[in-house]
Amino acid sequence: MSFDFDDFEVRGRFYDIEEKTEVLRELMGTLYKEEQDDLHEAWAIAYIHHDCALDGTVLNHEELRPVCSRKVAQTPRAMNGVQLVRNHHELLSQLLGQKSFASKGEALVLDVQALVDLNEAIMLNLPRKKPGQWRKEMPLHRTYFHTFMEPEEIQQGLEAVCRATTEEEFQSQHPVNQAALFHHAFMQVFPFAEGTGTIGRHLMNSFLVRGGYDPCVIHASDRQAYYEALLHGPEGLRALILDSLEAQLEAQIKYVKGLIREREKQNQRPNNYRGLAV
Repeated sequence: MSFDFDDFEVRGRFYDIEEKTEVLRELMGTLYKEEQDDLHEAWAIAYIHHDCALDGTVLNHEELRPVCSRKVAQTPRAMNGVQLVRNHHELLSQLLGQKSFASKGEALVLDVQALVDLNEAIMLNLPRKKPGQWRKEMPLHRTYFHTFMEPEEIQQGLEAVCRATTEEEFQSQHPVNQAALFHHAFMQVFPFAEGTGTIGRHLMNSFLVRGGYDPCVIHASDRQAYYEALLHGPEGLRALILDSLEAQLEAQIKYVKGLIREREKQNQRPNNYRGLAV
């Protein structure tokens, strides 16, 4: 699995995103810890909301906040209806935990059992689900409309996809290329009846995180573009990943700069006016 490195326009976009990632990292370092925590919480809610929406599951703020917020009491009664969110948030926490491996330069190593374990994690404690089992049929009515691998080919197909990630040609690729190539190949196999999209995007983002980037949030409004990219090839998926990374970086930079400006205004006001601004 590889892309042509002579695509200078794409390479230029890599540099732009790297620069914006560094700008955001420096700006985040100027925030107070509470401000950083609030921003991470809002981002986690957005990530889970949009990721679930890509697979047709719409979750509102009331369903997401009890799991993602450190300020909301999480009682068992309040959490009964949001097990899916709880599982998704745990998977996101594991993803963000991989940032430590980026500093060590460790490559992501995948095997079939690791993919089964991820499916079991996203389906944990969900009623009437059968986690860790291969898709048994070619569904007539489905969210995705690209061609799936035949059920009897799933095991062999996954082994081939995992094996490809260990090859020098793949490992020498830019992290965005790795993310697009793996995700497209994995989704063509489409191993699980449920949870395949979530796992595929989790692994797509694992390549980005290992490369020093934040996970990519593909917006729910880009759902059709996402489906079409899976249908037509990894080049379109790479463009969508780049668009999504760029949009979220610009939004985060703008927001953090706004926080910093507001803090500066607060510090310039007389004491009796401080703390009144929202």
